[in-house]
Amino acid sequence: MLKKDDPPISPIVWNIPSEAVEAMVTRLLDQIYEALELSPQLVSTTKEGGEAESGRALRFRLIPTLAKVDRLRDALDGGGVGDGIPLVLSLASHLEATLPTPAEGAAPFEPSEVRVEWGDNLPEDKDAEVDRAVKLHQNGMLSNERHLRSQGLSEEAVAEELERLDKEAETSGGRLL
Repeated sequence: MLKKDDPPISPIVWNIPSEAVEAMVTRLLDQIYEALELSPQLVSTTKEGGEAESGRALRFRLIPTLAKVDRLRDALDGGGVGDGIPLVLSLASHLEATLPTPAEGAAPFEPSEVRVEWGDNLPEDKDAEVDRAVKLHQNGMLSNERHLRSQGLSEEAVAEELERLDKEAETSGGRLL
C-alpha cells in the first residue's frame, strides 16, 4: 500500500542488447547438445529449422545421436554385459512359470529364443537407394533381376518386369537399369 510520502511507482527498464543474450543461450544449448550427444536437428533449434535437404543429409546431421543410440542398443542387446533385454525377458518368464498361479500359457524360455529387432526410424532416402542401385548396376555388381528381387517383388512380378525391360531395350537400344 502506498503512503503519502512514497515516491511514485514507475516501471524498471532494463536495456540489455538482446543479441548478446541470444548468443549466450545458443552457446549454452550447443554445450548441452554436445554433452548429451544429441543433434540440434532433433528439436529444430538450428538456423536451418531442422530441415535436411535429403535423407542422406539428415543421416549426416544425426551421426552423434545415432552413435549414442548404437551404444545404448549394444548395451541393452547384450554388448558384452550379458544378454541385456533377452536375458531380462527370459528371467521374467522363468519367474512367471514358478509362481503358484502362473498366467495361462506361461512357459519359461531361454535368452537365445528372444530376438530384438532395432530400427533407426529415420525416413528412407529413396534418392540414395536409387543412386546406389544405378552405380552398382553400371559397375556390373547388381543385375536387374537381383535388384527387382530386393524390392520384394514376387517371382511372377520379377519375370514380368524383366520382360518389359527387354522390350524397352529392343526399342530404345539398351537397358536403362
